[in-house]
Amino acid sequence: MTPARSRLILAFSIVSFAGSGGALAQAPRPARKAAPATRPAADRTPPARFADPDRATKLARALPEIDKAFLNFAQASNVP
Repeated sequence: MTPARSRLILAFSIVSFAGSGGALAQAPRPARKAAPATRPAADRTPPARFADPDRATKLARALPEIDKAFLNFAQASNVP
């Protein structure tokens, strides 16, 4: 790191600290309102329903191909 960059970082840190009123001078957080325990029945999402009874088996057969597609993408894109 160059001396000029070090001085710039130090100056920015001092100005930021001084402008904030110091590390301990923080305004108190406003109290949060408690969320309602339950939503009205009209707002509730209905449970998922699937017409195909063999859906789980089809998904299980497709998972290896999905994994392969993600691995290929990760290798091609250098994604960990």
